[in-house]
Parts: sequence; C-alpha cells; structure tokens
Amino acid sequence: MTAKSSHESQTSTSQVPYQQLVEYAPAGIFHGDKNGQITFTNEHWQSLFELNDTQALGDGWLSAIHIDYRSQFLKQWQQAIKEQDSLHSEIAIKTADNTMRYLRIDTNPIFIDDVFLGFVGHVKDITIRTLAEQNLQRSNDLAQAL
Repeated sequence: MTAKSSHESQTSTSQVPYQQLVEYAPAGIFHGDKNGQITFTNEHWQSLFELNDTQALGDGWLSAIHIDYRSQFLKQWQQAIKEQDSLHSEIAIKTADNTMRYLRIDTNPIFIDDVFLGFVGHVKDITIRTLAEQNLQRSNDLAQAL
C-alpha cells in the first residue's frame, strides 16, 4: 500500500462517522448554496417538514411553511443570504393531520478562504415549548381579564 492510498483509506474511513453523525443526529440538518437553495437534507429534517428528499431541495421546501409565518421568514432568509450571515428563526408548518408543528431554524455561513460558499443549518421541533408558552399566555390573559 502506498502512502497516498493509505491516506485515502484513512480519509475514507474517517468520513464514515461524519456521515453517520449527519444521518442519525436528533436534529434536522441541511446544507444550502450561496443563493439560498437547499442542496442536502437528512432524514430527520425531511420527517420534520413531511417532505421527501426531492421536495426538500431547491426552494420548494419554503411552501411547507405556514402562510402566517412564510413572508416574515422569507425576509429573514433572504437577508441572511445577502449579508452572508447566520439565521435564527422560528416557523410553523401544518402537518398532514392538520396540526401545527413549530420549528426552530438556525444556520451558519460557510466560508473558505474568505469566499462565501453557502450555509449549514439545523432544525429542531419546538412544538411542545411553543404550545406551553401559548397556553401560559392565554392563562395570563384570562387572569387579567377577571
């Protein structure tokens, strides 16, 4: 085995844990290009958005965002891409069973040699927290009304 093939073998082997990390992470992980087009999503991301891998790519996934959240999120998304900056946002989607799912989206830009290549991000289900906050707010509003 040559030094080059030994290095290639080690590199290939070391990539396996990273691939598994992305696939089995308890968060939806995604990658996008410098224009904001999604180029990769893991299965957890697809499950959260209820989209298959083909539907998730490009900008088609944006239509999954509930109409009440879409306009504001699009402004934030486009600004983060334009400014090559991080994004931290909360959105909602309507699931197949007609319930609301609340998601937290966080992205970071990717730069190599000061060149913006795109971004990496993760999505987390925050439905339980959001519903608890909404219930608490309703209780507070009711208490103040009495």
